[in-house]
Amino acid sequence: MPKHVRSAARELALALLVVSLSAGVGAAQSAANGLLGIFFDAQGTKCEGTLGQGGITTLYIVLVANGDTRGGIAGGELRVEAESSGYRLFGPHPFEQFTPVGDPFGSGVYLGAKCQSGVAIPIYSFQVQNLGGSGDGVISITPPSTPSNPEFPCALVLLCDTPAFTKICVRPGKAVLNPTGSVACGSGAASSEWGRVKELYR
Repeated sequence: MPKHVRSAARELALALLVVSLSAGVGAAQSAANGLLGIFFDAQGTKCEGTLGQGGITTLYIVLVANGDTRGGIAGGELRVEAESSGYRLFGPHPFEQFTPVGDPFGSGVYLGAKCQSGVAIPIYSFQVQNLGGSGDGVISITPPSTPSNPEFPCALVLLCDTPAFTKICVRPGKAVLNPTGSVACGSGAASSEWGRVKELYR
């Protein structure tokens, strides 16, 4: 990507972050506005899989849109956490349209983008390595350690409603590596969204 394009994209992300910081308390919040999950595919249809010891695979952060987010998103904020030390997360890479500020594996990442829409919107990819983790290795989406606005302590996205960029809290999801069947991946309320996505790719 040319230097001037990268610079413009970063400026957009920072501008959206400033808007996010100043957003009012009245911004919409609803569990019906989509699932921000971790998947084994960029279409957001598979949230569990096997990974042998020493193995490496790619996971994807995808917004499965619903409600207000069906109109598209222009950024968001989130953090990624491995609940077991037996799995190492590395190589975070935003999809080209998203410009990040921060570290998704650290205190969190804030993202800006031109409006992106679709049933499933891929946001990030990253790698995970099995360093000896046992079954049911959970990797989940959480809020940033320091939310940009304390009134929104959640994983969230920004709507495309320029200039407001309304904040929307969304359901955080999780992926399960080497599942035993005792831990459910994704979100229990997300089956309808997954069904819509799967229908598109049949």
